[in-house]
Amino acid sequence: MTKAIAYLKKLRDEQEKLGDAGVRVTMTNILGHALAHGLHKIRRNIGRICFGFFRHDKSIGTSCLVDVGNGKDLVPVTIWDAHKISILEFA
Repeated sequence: MTKAIAYLKKLRDEQEKLGDAGVRVTMTNILGHALAHGLHKIRRNIGRICFGFFRHDKSIGTSCLVDVGNGKDLVPVTIWDAHKISILEFA
């Protein structure tokens, strides 16, 4: 966890240097992106059972709840193939 906090600080410092205040990377973004990479590594086990046979999924979706309206509501968001995008795009 200490390395993740250091990585988060590094990302935020880079954003400040670039003047990019539109996206704020959080620990939830880092964990969601790491989860997407982990699911990609074990993708042979991801799929569904149809008519008694296991079928592999072609794409992997990662879902997380996103705060909308300053804590008034949470909306589930699914990002497909998140292992292919950067952490800033994920955020």
